[in-house]
Amino acid sequence: MEDGKIIMPEGFKRASIKISKETQSKIDKYLSDNNLNEYGDKKDTMYMGGTPLYNESNGSSTNRYEYVLKKFPQLAK
Repeated sequence: MEDGKIIMPEGFKRASIKISKETQSKIDKYLSDNNLNEYGDKKDTMYMGGTPLYNESNGSSTNRYEYVLKKFPQLAK
């Protein structure tokens, strides 16, 4: 860390998958229908740092839809 900035190692790339609008809608509907928060947990779930999408130890972040699909892989079908 330099002057409050997070410096990523050279060549660091976060793997990302392309999630269709159809799958995104399916995920959002599933979360709503099952009374879950936007991350697929109980509505009253609290997170360190405010979100489970950011890893403070290495500075990486995850796309919300990728995160939910890891929890509920059946939604990708």
